[in-house]
Amino acid sequence: MLSGEGRAGRAQWVNLGLWFVLEVAIAATDLAEVIGSATAIYLLSNGAVPLWAGVLITAVDVLVVLLLGTRNFRVLELLVGSLILLIAGIFACGPRPRARANRPCSLASLPWAELSFQLS
Repeated sequence: MLSGEGRAGRAQWVNLGLWFVLEVAIAATDLAEVIGSATAIYLLSNGAVPLWAGVLITAVDVLVVLLLGTRNFRVLELLVGSLILLIAGIFACGPRPRARANRPCSLASLPWAELSFQLS
């Protein structure tokens, strides 16, 4: 294994330092995923679900997925597949955006274009 090969040629204090740095990196990645999921829930609910509730929803979601993954992997596969089909169905049959007939499509029609022209 790669971890065993890396550990073989180094001192124990170096291995402990590398282990600590890797654990911090893993925790930072997980924290970013939880905050991102909570922010997405907050934005999709138009502020009806607060951020702290989004964090709790995300934590429960992760624990359920971990539980399904350790108990019955086929159920987890069916859950993920059904969610993918649901998202595809929403994209296929969902509401279509309407084009604005009175505004031409140009760079100046974007909302941030007015701000950038005012700043320069």
